[in-house]
Amino acid sequence: MARISLLALPSLVLRMTIREMSNGDIFHLSLVSKKSKKAVTSVMKKADVLHLCVNKDMVVTIQDEHQYIWYGIKLKKSEYETLNPVDIGNAELFEIQQMSKDGNCKNCENLSPATLLNQLLYIYRRSEFDFIDIQQNAHLIDIRSVSKAIPKVGQLSGLPTSSTRHNQLILKAFPHVECLRIVQPLFLNGDDYHSAFTQNITRIELGKAGRTPVPFSLTLDHLLVSNCLSVKVLDGNFSERKYNQFFRMWMNGSAPKLEHLHVTTVNNEINENSLLRKLICHDATSEVYRKQPNKPGYLHQQLVTRPKYGGVCIARRDGTKAVVTVENNELEFFVFHPHCYRNDLDFIF
Repeated sequence: MARISLLALPSLVLRMTIREMSNGDIFHLSLVSKKSKKAVTSVMKKADVLHLCVNKDMVVTIQDEHQYIWYGIKLKKSEYETLNPVDIGNAELFEIQQMSKDGNCKNCENLSPATLLNQLLYIYRRSEFDFIDIQQNAHLIDIRSVSKAIPKVGQLSGLPTSSTRHNQLILKAFPHVECLRIVQPLFLNGDDYHSAFTQNITRIELGKAGRTPVPFSLTLDHLLVSNCLSVKVLDGNFSERKYNQFFRMWMNGSAPKLEHLHVTTVNNEINENSLLRKLICHDATSEVYRKQPNKPGYLHQQLVTRPKYGGVCIARRDGTKAVVTVENNELEFFVFHPHCYRNDLDFIF
């Protein structure tokens, strides 16, 4: 009996056949031709989460309501000693293996990591990866080639590597990031961080709390040059005077884009009187609260919401208002733009 090519089937029959195939076979079919790629895309459900971990090896995780799929990307051992970071567009330097939840594995021959990432974005109908984690041995990989393959990222998390150049690139390579998380300082000068703060990032998170806190030395200049909507930091260089000065400068028009600031100290309890010294402010009413208007997808159901009680209100010279709250070692600063109000009434004063 003559064998009938799968791609020779009518489109409807082809799609029905694809639905009966394993995810590994479906992905490999998508690489055959433009027709197969289009057919696969019409069948595949949109992925809930796309996650990439970049180390000396890389792992791609795809998640939806029914399944997990992993792609393990290994740098060939002969490349470990190379002096230059490896471009993920070169298929000859990598080995790629697909793994599913049921334990099935399938090798992806003659496929570069860059092509893999582009193909996954296309067939799962996504414009971005939700999460990219940069690990300590990621300096073996050319991070610029990763950003070229994935131009848009929900949350980028970075750990320091042994390469200063690579650490600098972590802050610059991904201009379209919703949230930048720097859990540990990247062993850079303070000025090197300015490039991160001046990008149009929705949210930046610095340092890590917990039993072994990892603080970040936030400077006044970082806040003043920031184009971020939201900044969250465990400040290892906290002083009431620094933030008092920031509030004064904000009231005079500085940091116009900032909408939310969450600061935690390592051990110190914040002195509210010193923090608000000589500021023109008023008590906030209990009805005031805000939700972050531009809630990015990576936050899922987490809304930035101010406490319903306490805090004081300050106003900028253009009429924009904000609430400052202090509780033990935490300081929060919420800016109220017109689109942030719960309704048309002004509950602040």
